[in-house]
Amino acid sequence: MVHVADAMSVIGKEQFRVTRPYIFCHMMTSLDGKIMGNYMNHPAAAEAGEAFYRIAFGEKPYYRHQGWLSGRVTTDDNFTFYEKPALEENALPVPDGDFAAQPDFGMYYVSIDPAGRLGWKDAVLHYETTTAHVIEVLTARASNTYKSFLRSWGFLTLSPERKRLTRPWLCKSCARCST
Repeated sequence: MVHVADAMSVIGKEQFRVTRPYIFCHMMTSLDGKIMGNYMNHPAAAEAGEAFYRIAFGEKPYYRHQGWLSGRVTTDDNFTFYEKPALEENALPVPDGDFAAQPDFGMYYVSIDPAGRLGWKDAVLHYETTTAHVIEVLTARASNTYKSFLRSWGFLTLSPERKRLTRPWLCKSCARCST
């Protein structure tokens, strides 16, 4: 089996067009399966985090991905820091469906935020030396005021207009963003 990244390094990125998302999962976990905790303060955790960044995002990354995905809590822990969104209560109605502000940004950060609770300050995320346009994945539980908040900042939003997300829908929707 050939990894997508290996094939791309051999034949060149321009000639190797991926027609579906290439997904890899990376997380550091404690022995009891938790992704956050005191173990993150150990020097080995810092070394592992630096190694992951070099492999996934560094100058010559092994993975040639167009983005990465995190849930709401991980996004709050690392990027929005539990800020509350500045919502305009008298927002005009936002049409149902997806919204693409910058469809060809290059690198995307996909944030799974079903109820629309993250307090973003910018539609562009900076993670060390990586810059990515944020894609907010919402459900029908997200309020009109939150959707309006995102559009006013130019966020790309995916909204299936249902109360639950499915993996096939998410993969298909993310693939549309990277083509």
